[in-house]
Amino acid sequence: MSHGEELFALGGDVATEPSFEPAFRGYEKRQVDRYVARAEHEIATLTAEREQAYTQIHKLAGQVEVIQRDLANVRRQVGVVDRASFRHLGPRVEQILTLAEEQADAIQASAMQDIETKRGEAEQLLADAREQAAVALRDFEIALAARREEEDRASTAKRAEADAMVAQAADEAARLREAGEAAHTRAQDEATQLVEAGRAAIAKAKQEAAQIQEANKAAHAQAQQEVTQLREAGKAAHAQVQQEVAQLREAGKAAHAKAKHEAQQIIEQAAESGRRSRAETEAYVQRMRTETETYVQQARAQTQQELSAWRSRVEQEIKERQATSEKEIADRRAAVEQEFTQWRDGLEQQYAAKRAELEREAANLRQQAEEDAVNLRQQAERYDEDLRRQADEYAERVRREAEEETEEVRQQATVAAAEITRLAEEQAAEIRRKADEHVAVSKRQYEEYAATAQQALATTQQHLASTQQEAVAGRQQLAEVMQEIAQAQQTLADIRQEAWLSRQESDQLEQRLADLRKQMTGEGERLTDVQNSAAQAERQVTQAETEVRRATEDPAEPPTDQPDPIGSPVEGQSATEPVAAATTDDGQPVTVSAPVEGGREPVKSTVSGATASTGSGSGSGSGEAKSKRSGKGGTEKDRGTKAEKVSVESD
Repeated sequence: MSHGEELFALGGDVATEPSFEPAFRGYEKRQVDRYVARAEHEIATLTAEREQAYTQIHKLAGQVEVIQRDLANVRRQVGVVDRASFRHLGPRVEQILTLAEEQADAIQASAMQDIETKRGEAEQLLADAREQAAVALRDFEIALAARREEEDRASTAKRAEADAMVAQAADEAARLREAGEAAHTRAQDEATQLVEAGRAAIAKAKQEAAQIQEANKAAHAQAQQEVTQLREAGKAAHAQVQQEVAQLREAGKAAHAKAKHEAQQIIEQAAESGRRSRAETEAYVQRMRTETETYVQQARAQTQQELSAWRSRVEQEIKERQATSEKEIADRRAAVEQEFTQWRDGLEQQYAAKRAELEREAANLRQQAEEDAVNLRQQAERYDEDLRRQADEYAERVRREAEEETEEVRQQATVAAAEITRLAEEQAAEIRRKADEHVAVSKRQYEEYAATAQQALATTQQHLASTQQEAVAGRQQLAEVMQEIAQAQQTLADIRQEAWLSRQESDQLEQRLADLRKQMTGEGERLTDVQNSAAQAERQVTQAETEVRRATEDPAEPPTDQPDPIGSPVEGQSATEPVAAATTDDGQPVTVSAPVEGGREPVKSTVSGATASTGSGSGSGSGEAKSKRSGKGGTEKDRGTKAEKVSVESD
């Protein structure tokens, strides 16, 4: 419904069902449909009343046309009577006719006088009717002016009330906006505090993670340094052991005991140092690992506990604030909708009351106008009937005068009836126009009030939407805080990964320490082999010396149960007897001097990896020595060393 259009123009083009395009949230659709249906019904009623008024006007016009046709018929029926001369009938007839004419003139004069009297009365009646119509019109205008003034006052009061309500709604919206802004400011401050607290917690966690990482790096560097020191100490010990073994190889039998003792001391020192270093390293690594894991677990537990408490507190505060905001918004919305519904119901009731009152006044005015028109029409008809009856009585004598007077009277009556009909139509049209204008003004004012209220409601809804957007922004800030917390958790996970990598590196260092321990164990085994070889060589040398002494003391009769002396061939044996002796790692032989018979030069015994020969041939002692060496050599072969042979060479 647009402003400025004629109200009755909606009667024929209005659809049976409303076709409103949904654009935005406004009034309730059912209420709008009811209002449109009620308006269409009222418009249809007013249209029917207008058609009835038009029908009555047409009826009045038809009655006027009937009266005009009756006057035309009377005019045709009345003939023209010429004055005739009666002299040819005789003087008496002439006298009688003259007297008749005189009487007719007298009657005509009397009729004219009566007509004048009736005309004056008709004019008086017409003047009275016009005066009454003027008075009625003036009274109607006065009443209409009073009604208009009253409507203006009511409209002014309603407009003032609507302005007050709009101002109140604006104040309420401003208050809501201020409350929303204050809530938004508080939410922003709290979000800022929460973000700062989260950032501080993240910075603290990062700092602790950096400290843990630095501690892990320091522990890793220290462990690597200790491993390097242990490796260098092992290498130094290994070099020292090799040097001492070389000295043992070079020193021979005289330095064998000292080398053995020193080697034993070195082995014990190295083993003790290795065990002590290994124990210290393991204890330090275990202690650092325990401390790191304990600190990481404590930091993780504390951080998770703080984050959980902070998250639960933040979520609880956000839920409480969101519930409070939603409750306040719902209460405000319900109050605004209730006030708007009451205000709209009041306007509808006032509009219905004003409309009913205007309809009653219009009906009263219409009824009064119809009654006035009926009275005037009845008076005109009665007056027409009287004139017709008088004209019929005097038709035969004064047809022409009666016709003229009757025509004049009928013309005056027609004019009066037309004037009265026109005045009635104008009054009815004016009343209808004013009623339509009043209805249009009332409807326009109602639509303006409705538009103002709708605009206020839209403003309130926009404010609510902005408040909801601010709540969404707060949620986004909370999501950012949660994302930062997730990043902090990712950082903690990275720290845990680095700790795990440090733990793997520590395990690798432990593996390398185990490898070094294995190497030290291998070196100890090699030293043990050297010691065993030295002991075996010493036993063989002692045995050889014993045999040499025995051979020197009794060279002619060697005992049967003793081994043959060195240098004497035995039956079935060669002169060369292999003797097991100690050898060094580089395979250098050890020379041993043995005394011989008769003050001869001592026999030189050479301990080497090859077979030592004295003279030519091989004896049974050589076979026994070989069997002993083969058994020893089998064990040394399992250890990855070469079989060693000791041969005594004599001049």
